Amino acid sequence: MDFNLIQTFLIVAEYQSYSRAAEHLGLTQPAISASMKRLEKETNKSLFVKDGRQIKLTSVAHQLLPKFHQAFAMINDAISDQSTFRLSCNEALIHRIAGKIEQEQFYSEKHCRFVGDEDFPVSDTEVHQPGLQERDVEMMATSLSGMMLYVAKHDCLGVLPLSLAQKWQSALNLQVIQTPMLSEPVSYKLIFHKRDESNTSHQCLRAWARDQFATGLNA
Repeated sequence: MDFNLIQTFLIVAEYQSYSRAAEHLGLTQPAISASMKRLEKETNKSLFVKDGRQIKLTSVAHQLLPKFHQAFAMINDAISDQSTFRLSCNEALIHRIAGKIEQEQFYSEKHCRFVGDEDFPVSDTEVHQPGLQERDVEMMATSLSGMMLYVAKHDCLGVLPLSLAQKWQSALNLQVIQTPMLSEPVSYKLIFHKRDESNTSHQCLRAWARDQFATGLNA
């Protein structure tokens, strides 16, 4: 079946007028009428009936309309769909970071660095620890989630807790690799009002929170 006949039918069905369909398609009204007669001949179905100066779809045309819409969409998708190619390369040309990174390469890369509102002194101390070098920082992130989102969209590194990186690795398409140097343990503090220090219920809550936190880190 001629693809153009289906397209013309859908336009005529939308306007329910040969003249308006002709204007939309940039054709003459007789050309539209001839196309619909040809389609009726190919389908062996009556598709339109006159209703004054307009036309209406027959019951058969109403049944064909969603099928033609679907067929037209599939053809359009097939035409506009981009071709898929498979590219192979020598192992020596694979991305420079693949599962492991050496210390020299670590410092040669761009970095996104976490600096929370109260972490500037800690971060400065970390940079100047013995044996560590200055990193080439292109972005400062005030949250770990912000760091992950930035790294996911840019060609750079970010240092964050392993459990958090593994949790979002798949969703953000992150590559999780071990840092090439030992990192200092991070201390967390549980803050609460002094009046609740001896409160039995509050003590149970704090114990539960510590347990949940420890479980989450070891998961």
